[in-house]
This record gives sequence, C-alpha cells and structure tokens, in this order.
Amino acid sequence: MERSICKKLTIIGLLLILCSTSLLSRPCRKCRGLGKMTIFHAISTYGLSKDFHECPICHRMIRLGSEHKEPCDACGGTGIIESLSDRINSKVQERNDEQYTEALSYLSSGELAQFIALKELLNGHDELVPCSTCQQSGFCIACKGMRYLGNSPCTLCAGTGICRICGGTKYSGSRHIFPTDQERQEILKQMGLLTGNAWNRGHGIAETPANYSPEQHNGLTYAETTSAITVTVGNNADIYVDGAFKGKGNWTGMVTNGNHRIECKKDYCNTTYRSIDVQQGGANYFPIDTPQLVSAQTTLSVGDNSNIYVDGTYKGSGRWSGSLNFGTHNVECRKKSHRTSTLTINVIRDGSNSFTIPSPTPIHGSLEINSSPNGALVKIDSKIIGYTPLNLQQILIGDYEIEIIKKFFKTEKQQVTIAEKQTTSKSFKLESSVPVTISTTPGNVNLTLNGKPYTSTVVTEIPAGTYNVVIPRQYNSTSVCRKKCTIVIDSLHTKYDIRLRRDFNYDKATFFGIDYDTGLEAIGLNFGANTGKHFMFEMNFLWGIKKTAPIYWTAMKTASLDNYDLQKTEYRNWATDLRMGPTFWCGPFLRISPQVGVQYIKLRESALGESNTETKLAKGGYLSALASMRFRVSLGQNIGIHATPQYKLNVTGKKVLPDISNDIDKWVNGFSVKAGLTFFF
Repeated sequence: MERSICKKLTIIGLLLILCSTSLLSRPCRKCRGLGKMTIFHAISTYGLSKDFHECPICHRMIRLGSEHKEPCDACGGTGIIESLSDRINSKVQERNDEQYTEALSYLSSGELAQFIALKELLNGHDELVPCSTCQQSGFCIACKGMRYLGNSPCTLCAGTGICRICGGTKYSGSRHIFPTDQERQEILKQMGLLTGNAWNRGHGIAETPANYSPEQHNGLTYAETTSAITVTVGNNADIYVDGAFKGKGNWTGMVTNGNHRIECKKDYCNTTYRSIDVQQGGANYFPIDTPQLVSAQTTLSVGDNSNIYVDGTYKGSGRWSGSLNFGTHNVECRKKSHRTSTLTINVIRDGSNSFTIPSPTPIHGSLEINSSPNGALVKIDSKIIGYTPLNLQQILIGDYEIEIIKKFFKTEKQQVTIAEKQTTSKSFKLESSVPVTISTTPGNVNLTLNGKPYTSTVVTEIPAGTYNVVIPRQYNSTSVCRKKCTIVIDSLHTKYDIRLRRDFNYDKATFFGIDYDTGLEAIGLNFGANTGKHFMFEMNFLWGIKKTAPIYWTAMKTASLDNYDLQKTEYRNWATDLRMGPTFWCGPFLRISPQVGVQYIKLRESALGESNTETKLAKGGYLSALASMRFRVSLGQNIGIHATPQYKLNVTGKKVLPDISNDIDKWVNGFSVKAGLTFFF
C-alpha cells in the first residue's frame, strides 16, 4: 500500500517537473518566439527587412527549452550570414591583396616614385594662393616698387618697395586641394595600371599594348588619356606646364598623355625650359635645370622728373626701380626743350645698384612781342606772361601759341617757334572791336549786319562802326516779322533791342470768305489766291435774298382788247463773277488790289396771276463788266475783313426788265459794295 502510494507520488512529481520545465521555457531570443527571423539582404545580417526566413537555431521549435546560448550554425555566432558570393568575393580580395603586394616588388625606382606620388595625390595637395593685393607682382601697391613717394620713402612698405602682404613672394599663402571624384578614379586607374603591368612583367606576361582595342576584349580597356608626372627644379623656382602655373620647387599632378612644355621661372633669373613626352605607364619623372641668377634690383633717379630710358627703352619718370641684367647699360634722361643727359651704369651681382642720373640742361632762346596799340595782355600757351611791349630773354625752345588781348579790340592769336640762341620778334596790329549784344522782340529770328548773318542774340566782339541791320520777312511763333535799320557800335553803344513789327501779309496765299453784295442784295462765297508778290485773282458765287417789286403783265386771250388776263410776276437773282488784278502792301496789315472782271446774273421768275403763266422774259440772263478795288485788313495770322467798292455796266441781256424795274437795273448796272470775312493761309 505504501509502495503504491510512493509510486504514484513519484510519477506525479515527475510529471510536475516536466510540466514546470516546459512552462518556464522562454521564447527564442533570435526570433522572439515567432519561429522565423528577419534577414537584411544588403549585408546579410539580422535586420528589419520584410523577407522572413526560418530561424537557423530553433527551426521553429520554440517551446523545447533551448535558449540559443550555443553559437549559431549559420553565422558561427557572428550574427552575419555570409552568402556564397560574399565568400567568393572575400577569396578574390585576399588574392588581389597578395598580387598587389607582389606587384609592388616588381616596380622600378621611377615607377615606385610615380606610384608614391599618385598615392599622395589621393590625399590632396597644397596649392599656393596668388597675392590679390599686389596682383602677383611682389611690389608695394603704393610706390610700385620705387620705394619712394615723391622725395620721401614710402610709408606703406617702409621704403622696401615690396608688398607687405606677400613679402615679395607673390603668394599670400596656400590651400589644400582634394581631388574630385573623377580625378580620384583616374588616379586609382593609373595606380592599377602601374601595378598590373609590373605584376605581368614579373610573371613573364606581355604588357598591355598602346593600341589595345576594347571591342576585342569584352569592352575592357587599359588605354588611358591622362598620366601622373613629377617635376622637380632647384632654387624653389615657379613651375609652369603649358603656360599654367602649377607650383614651386617640386610638383606632381595629372596631365594628358603626349607632348608638353615645362617652364621654370624665378625673379632676377633666367627661365629654363624642357619639352617632355608623357607616356601612359611610363616613368614620368622630369628634373628641370635650375634657373640661374642673371639680374638684380636696380634703382635709377633724376632730379627734375625727366623721362628715364635704359638702352633706348622708356622706364619711367623721376625715379624708377626694377630688374636689370648684370653688366653695362646706357641710361638717358630726356625732357622737352632740354639737352639729353646720359650715364653708363654697371649692374653687379653683389652690391648696391642705385644710380643718380644728371638732370637734362635747358636750351633757351629769346622772344620780343609788340602790339599797336601797346598795353595789351600777353598769354603764351594760355599762361599770362605780361603786357606789351615784352622782351623775354630766357625762354625754352619749341613751339608756342601767343594770344594778345585788349579791351575794345579784337583778340589776336599767332603761332611762334623759338630756336636756340636766336631772338624771335612778333608784332600785332590790333583791330578795334566791341563786345555787343543785339536782341529782337519777338525773338527767334535771323538778321544780317552789313550782309553778314548772325542769330537774333549776338554776344561777340565786332569792330566799331556803323552797321545796316536787315531782318528779312520770316515766320516765328506768333507772326511774320521784318525790319531794316541802322545801328552804331562803339564803346558807348554795346546793347540793342530791336522791336519788330508784325506783318500778316503773305507773298503767296490762298483765301476764301463770306460776302454780302449791296448791289445784288445777295450773300455768297468767294475764293482766290495771291499767285505772286503783286498779282491775285478771285471768284464769287452769290444768291439773292430780296425779291423785286411786283410787275404786272397783260396776257391777251383773243384779239379783242376786252378779253385779257392781268399777270403778276416777281424776280430774284443769282450771280457769279471772275476778277483779277495787281496787289499792293500798304503796311503790315492792309492789302489793296485793283481788279477788273465780268459778272453773270441770272433772274428767277415767279408768276402769281390766275393764269400762272411765266413771261419767259428772264431767259438768258445778263452779263456785266465790272471794275473794283479790294481792301483787305488782316486781324491775325489767318483771318481778316475785306471790302470791295465796285462799278458794273450791263453788256448783254434783254433791256425790257431793267427799263421797267429799278431793282433789276441796280442788279446789272451801277455802283455797289461787296464786304465780308476772309480766311487766308
């Protein structure tokens, strides 16, 4: 009994232990109880990708009590699952490293120097920064290397003549330049080409030919367009490749394959040259001859600001400082109207090269100036010298302009040439002249003085005398003006204001107007033109506005006197005429024109009787000869009034109507006046 109970308790305890072990097991720390984990394919590590793979440790057996403490079979405990391609790439890299180390041992000394230079290019290089203050000249910006400003040492450079920023080196500092991505790729290709060819040589494999065709080798190519070169020169000289500055002393950089020209320069030294042929994969190391000192800083000065010439070449004036080659030089100081001074100098390597040149000596002549009358002011080249008579004993030779000025006389000018040790005489006869001002009212007109044209406002010097002033007829802004007068110009009469009369009479003009004729008792229009200065013609068209007194006619019905009708008739008129004649001006406003012409008058009949029968007596009209005198008075530039007294004499037409009607007789005969308003332009 007791054994069975113990047996049961033992079984129950074992079951409890098994259950507690299963219940206490924790989720897999790799997959967090999911039975699957996330792998980031880019680096083959556990990450946050959306692609799920079976956990390589628990294989989805999460509740089996394994806590994943043992190393993972897939990653070996590194947490990185390496793919087959990664393993292959790793082996290839190991092999490449072995070949790289082996290839370095096959490099020649020149190739090794070039390889090291290429490796240094990957880290960038220092580049000199040109001095912006002196514009890479090395001289002081104030005195330009002359060391003096006037007669005093330059305060900016303390009399040294060199730039205070760069100290005469032409460069204000340096900056580090890193290669661009494209340059970096080119450098790496050059390094790979050097090591690849060296490894091939070490194993007896032919190097890549220059005419290698990439199309024949699956698109791969070894031909490159650029190579790294190293240039060295002594004396820390400036290095120029194809005219472009590269550095000082030693320089390594990339250039295109082929021919190039290298120049090395240094102040006061000769320039050395070398032509190079850059080949791909070759030992592109080029030493250049060191520039040798051939000149020295030289200072030349002269006392009177003369022009300085060295060996016939202009250098400056007063003081000059610059580079001259070692040896003998001929220095000249030149100045206008002076005798040139010369000095032979010897520029040496070590020592002071400062020289003072004698000043040029002046060359003199004499000048005598007289005027009639005397006391005139004398100017030579616009400088006041004195008054006539004038005797100048010490005047520099050359060409001068003499100007003689005296009040109320015309200014005279002459050119004169002074020769060495000779006396030149000049005499001036002054012409009386007065500064005069002539103005007109209104202005903006032209005038002539004794036939010489001037503007309306004359401010000039005119010889004294009597002048005829003529202002021809001309338009201005308000009128047409003309004037003739005489003026006297002398020291007491220097200002005139000439008032002009307004003249509205045009030599040639077209006109039209509105008329009223007292004889015809009619209104109408007139047209005409002035065809010349003294001739005109005119046409008129008139319509009668008044009827005649009634006229009674007897119309016979039969031969008997007892049988007739009494007819009442009235008449009106219309007329046209043409007249012409000479025309004359009478002052600025009045124009008179005697005229002759003809006038045609037509009657209009109105029958008012019971029979309403016209008499037909007005048929045919009347023709009258006329003589008139036309008066026109201008009121402005384009408007005026006119009146024309006239006399008419009937020539043709039926006489019966004028005989029985005073109105009709007045229309075709007698004296009348025509007047109206006229417009002309």
